Amino acid sequence: MNLFNRLDESIIKVILEFMNYDSIEKNTLLNSCSILRKCKREYFSYKLNKEYSIMYIHSYEFRKLIDSNIKSRNQISIDLSNNLDIRTISNKNGLNGLHKINISHCTHLQKVKIYNVHSIIASHCSQLTTIKLCKVLILDVSYCPRLYSGLYTWKNVDTLHITNSSLLNNRYLERFLNMNIIIYEMTEDCNYYCNHYI
Repeated sequence: MNLFNRLDESIIKVILEFMNYDSIEKNTLLNSCSILRKCKREYFSYKLNKEYSIMYIHSYEFRKLIDSNIKSRNQISIDLSNNLDIRTISNKNGLNGLHKINISHCTHLQKVKIYNVHSIIASHCSQLTTIKLCKVLILDVSYCPRLYSGLYTWKNVDTLHITNSSLLNNRYLERFLNMNIIIYEMTEDCNYYCNHYI
């Protein structure tokens, strides 16, 4: 009897937890035999490169193909960073339920409206004015100087990365009381950023 035929699914899950989120080793292991290949649908996470990330948000057919190979959309991370064509990002782009969305350095991005995503990295978006979200655990809006709208929707954020504390000086302050807030400031005597934790 093959050893893999007797492997309990929970043992496979424990082994995979020791590997990186989107590691090549994890992919290789899950492709090594037919039993583990069946587990790939449930346990492997996909980190799409920029080309495939753009295809994922624009092509329903491509999104359907990727989604058919996974158990949950929480297994997908997309990278749309440094994209000058993006003005608005929303769940209409098929982003609901993803693990991580990187939209950093999208200098023409103005509005974000996303629900049920683990992490959103929207740092260095100089034109970003509005972020409306729900059920987002980690939000990075550091170095977004025009951000002022949508703060009232940030009630489910667990960790917030911002550039300065001015965002917290508004009428929605009570929403931030249970968050882990990380404030980045530029120091006068050096050219690197210092982290200040509240």
